[in-house]
Amino acid sequence: MKKLLLHICCGPCSTPVISNLSPEFEVAGFYYNPNIFPETEFVSRLDSAKKVAQFNGIKLIVPDHSAVIPAEAGIYINKSRGLDSRFCGNDEKERGNNKRGWKNSNDYESYLRFIGGTKQKPERCFLCYRQRLEKTAGFAKKNGFDAFSTTLLISPFQFHEELKKIGEEIAKEYGIDFHYQDFRALYKESREISKELGLYLQKYCGCRFSRRRK
Repeated sequence: MKKLLLHICCGPCSTPVISNLSPEFEVAGFYYNPNIFPETEFVSRLDSAKKVAQFNGIKLIVPDHSAVIPAEAGIYINKSRGLDSRFCGNDEKERGNNKRGWKNSNDYESYLRFIGGTKQKPERCFLCYRQRLEKTAGFAKKNGFDAFSTTLLISPFQFHEELKKIGEEIAKEYGIDFHYQDFRALYKESREISKELGLYLQKYCGCRFSRRRK
């Protein structure tokens, strides 16, 4: 069976996608979302992604910038950056303005560097897709996966055709297959399953700009 690395944007979006892909692929989750703001939001979404991974019996990879550290229950987390609520600071810290050098575990700074001066939709969204899918494709290629995909394909709120185009472009750049599938028909089901599992349901896309509805 072919191995697929599935970029997971959050737990709710992954609920029916994993089960839909599992008959065809050996699926592993990849939680890489430096766009998410603030830190507390990142942790809440990560917790939901962990629950879904455990429920479906797949590995969840949360990439460090230097290593992937094995942890319990087949889940890989970055312990060096402390992905738990003890490291969630106040709003000032979450903006990266604290004087003690505290840094978001999701590396929000890298997202801001990647989008540069592009702050408006849809251009910043296209850059956000590219950053996350490039990281996914690179990890997949380096670690013996046959293909990569993303749970963003389930959302009716994303720029679906551009997301597909970017995934296919990155596949050519990295020499690995991008598994495209239109999962939008499963969106309603994903919300129902999420409520049954008691998952955290976010109220905005992820970045601070979408939080302010810009």
